[in-house]
Amino acid sequence: MRHIVEDNLSAKEGVKLYHQNLTKKSILPNRSLDADLEITDQVLLAEAK
Repeated sequence: MRHIVEDNLSAKEGVKLYHQNLTKKSILPNRSLDADLEITDQVLLAEAK
């Protein structure tokens, strides 16, 4: 979250960076990158269109 705020990253870029950092540390994420990039909240989904 810090990178999104301090480095002016988009949420999408932040999610990708998060997954990259997990991979570098050999940590298997609970969710796939595609699943994390999917907008599921109805309010956010309406704004994304």
